[in-house]
Amino acid sequence: GMTSRMLEDSMETYSRIAFSTDRIAFPTCFVVLPYRLQLDGSQNRYCAIPSPEFSSCAERLGKCLLEINKATARMSFWMRMNDKIRNPRNGDKFKSQMQEWIKRARVEPCNAISKEIVKSLGLGPNYALLCEEILAFD
Repeated sequence: GMTSRMLEDSMETYSRIAFSTDRIAFPTCFVVLPYRLQLDGSQNRYCAIPSPEFSSCAERLGKCLLEINKATARMSFWMRMNDKIRNPRNGDKFKSQMQEWIKRARVEPCNAISKEIVKSLGLGPNYALLCEEILAFD
């Protein structure tokens, strides 16, 4: 079902493939606070102290994670494409359809064609922009 497909397309799955290991430990959800905590001995509690360098670090980390997410999305897209093309039952039909989409992308807006491709791959609409970038690259 859908949950199974989400697990198959998870970052962890692709990390295992990319790094040839079964031991992947990478946080996919966390919070970086723009301050540091310092113990106030007089009140016996932690106080938040603003820290611009933490904000800058959090921003850089966020940008790096976005790049990792984009790379994972590209891997997911190409693995799904590979599965469709190599499908023994209708891989040839999909190849022909793909050639037709590529021809159309030369003269038609890529956004409409990318939506068709993404839908045929069984991917969510969030992959349409990625597909559009790939079509425009040619």
